Amino acid sequence: MIKMPWNNATSPSVMLEITDACNIECDVCYRKRGGMVKSVAQVKQELKTAMRLRTLHTVSISGGEPTLHPQLCEIVKMIRSHGLLAMLLTNGVRIDEGYLRRLKSAGLDFILFHVDPWQKRPDLPENQKMSDVVARFRELTAMAGGYGIDASISMTLSDCDSETLRECSEFFFDSPDISFLFLTRGVDPETFFRKALSVKKNEKNRPFYDRGKDKIHKITKFYRERYGIEPFAFIPTSNGRSTVWISYFVPIIHKSSGRVLFQVRSNAVDVWLIKAARVLSGRYIQKAKQNSGITLLRVFLNSISTFRPLHFVRFAVSLLGPRTRLRHKMIVYDNGPYIAEDGDIVTCEYCPVAVVSKGRILKCCLASFRRAKGREHRAEGRWGEGETGRGGETACEPGKR
Repeated sequence: MIKMPWNNATSPSVMLEITDACNIECDVCYRKRGGMVKSVAQVKQELKTAMRLRTLHTVSISGGEPTLHPQLCEIVKMIRSHGLLAMLLTNGVRIDEGYLRRLKSAGLDFILFHVDPWQKRPDLPENQKMSDVVARFRELTAMAGGYGIDASISMTLSDCDSETLRECSEFFFDSPDISFLFLTRGVDPETFFRKALSVKKNEKNRPFYDRGKDKIHKITKFYRERYGIEPFAFIPTSNGRSTVWISYFVPIIHKSSGRVLFQVRSNAVDVWLIKAARVLSGRYIQKAKQNSGITLLRVFLNSISTFRPLHFVRFAVSLLGPRTRLRHKMIVYDNGPYIAEDGDIVTCEYCPVAVVSKGRILKCCLASFRRAKGREHRAEGRWGEGETGRGGETACEPGKR
């Protein structure tokens, strides 16, 4: 597993939150529903801020529910006009053929559908099962694929429920047209912040509230035992002692008789390839579009650099025959923040899904905690809001350890 060679300034992605309005209810949501809708001018200014502070490749449009914004297509066009790729994060409730047609015309590159079995939403039964979620994912991703939009899916895991993870992963690996699976651990900001304060205040006998390490181990164990795959890369934590963000790179061949996965073992060659892409394009690549030739080349280089040439031969032979498709798939698991023994909130070293706010780039989770408990947050002065700049430094509020 390699460390991603990015930092605050060179991280290639950012999130623009264009509204806090939403049309569904989630058991765990990092945002509270509101009615704010940013003007296109406001979004444009935030994009300029992000481009000044980071060398961007992809911009994610989020909310709330961004499809509630009346000028979403104009925002997509604005992002594309700067030579950046645009990704839409949506629950998919308002998505239909007409909407996708307009988004494609505006230049949308990627779409990430977020559907959970514990959401209250009008397009699923009241007491939905995971099979209902999978059916909705299948419908949404098929529509997006029909318009040439790269489709991905996202789920929030409740205590890393193994059965939900199994069903979601099977659907993901069985679906040639779904390229990315984003998994997150559900963290309610208000509950988390309240527990964080209790740890800090109990100076003599601090309870240890660690929800980071054990959960991420469950994920890696699941994918190792079921699919034989190991994490490809990680982002270290802010204290440098662990990780809360891991990713998998999985080349896969789809054929009529089933699927064939290549078990990547990341090494220094992969770091070199990532850096080479930056040298050639001037920026790191956040999400690559499908290219079977490049995928096969990466498989070859990985097998040679890890002294497994026969693995490449077997994988390449599987491409022979009719109706075979070579794809690459990515899985990201965001374990969210946790509280360390000393009571500090431990987050990613830098935030790949950072948000823009008031001329700064903030770590998504810390910005969310401030929204949840803003006055107490400022009064305590315990944790800062990461602010990134070209130098890669992180400026924090006074009082941060």
